[in-house]
Amino acid sequence: MKTFALPADVTARLHVHPGTPFPYMVCVTRPPIEATPTAIVSGKNVCASLTHDEGLSWPDRRGEALVLAVLEECGGAMLAFATMGDALACMRRVKRGG
Repeated sequence: MKTFALPADVTARLHVHPGTPFPYMVCVTRPPIEATPTAIVSGKNVCASLTHDEGLSWPDRRGEALVLAVLEECGGAMLAFATMGDALACMRRVKRGG
């Protein structure tokens, strides 16, 4: 049973930041915030940043709750990953709605 669902108007983009411990970042936002790290942390937006070790491609239940809470406040979440494969798996899940 699916217990987690992202809002229908969510936007997600994959960003790459070489040379960092978690170089692959999936930015998840709702309008009017653009799905970029700069837009998420600028202004008075509510934001969250969650890191994921190699082999993990989705937040645990607490992370899911945090992402939903931030999105409900019209903020944004940055989900950072150690590998491109994990980030792409996250993007696929976001595109399916969670």
